[in-house]
Amino acid sequence: MWGFPKDLLIPHNLIHEEDKKSNINIGYPKCKFKPGKEKLLININPDLPKEVSKYQYFYQLVIEDASNLRERAAETWIKCNQRGMNPTFQRN
Repeated sequence: MWGFPKDLLIPHNLIHEEDKKSNINIGYPKCKFKPGKEKLLININPDLPKEVSKYQYFYQLVIEDASNLRERAAETWIKCNQRGMNPTFQRN
């Protein structure tokens, strides 16, 4: 996701920062989500945000630690399927 093209910088913010110019929010554990129309969320937290459906695009980063974080991300995958979000998996 971040490797192509190498010289491209995509404006983004941590979810708690206010910037109306950026359409990409990065979530992290224990943050409060501020959904907006036509926003993209990159979630570092293994759990599914409550208001994820308000985002146009949602990317879930998965830490493959063969333990708790991976298991929680698997639960997020199941919830996405149950909500009809049709998740896909891409390994980098």
